[in-house]
Amino acid sequence: AVVSTQSTGGFSLEGYVKSGDPEEFLTEFIETADRTWDLVLITEYFDLSLVLLRRRLCLDTRDILYLKSLERVRRETVEEPYTLARIGEMQRIDMALYEHFNATFWREVEREDGIFEELKEFQRLNTAAQGFCVQGSKEGHYGTYANVLAEEA
Repeated sequence: AVVSTQSTGGFSLEGYVKSGDPEEFLTEFIETADRTWDLVLITEYFDLSLVLLRRRLCLDTRDILYLKSLERVRRETVEEPYTLARIGEMQRIDMALYEHFNATFWREVEREDGIFEELKEFQRLNTAAQGFCVQGSKEGHYGTYANVLAEEA
């Protein structure tokens, strides 16, 4: 399978709002995206998404290791009725997209034998690599994580 980075032509929120039939507009966009994108990664299942991506692109585990940075923890609140209504409308679009591609993601995962065992091993290696990177930066030097992965070679 090939992961496509082609554009669907872009989802136009203005086109959605101004269309005579917003539901049909959204359905057509989802159908176009579904035909265009071979794989959609889900943030809530980031590690599992990476393992699925690794399998699709025949990558090495080293290719999908990552270090978390700049995680957002602060939430902003909005209280204006018009703004809340607009956010609600936009979230409806987001939810339709999320529900469709989340279901698609889980269908893909279900087809993969041994993926949860691979996920567990990936998470173990990624935790070790993150620890190595953080410790190395605290000590003021840069290295590689080859020694972390060498245990598995």
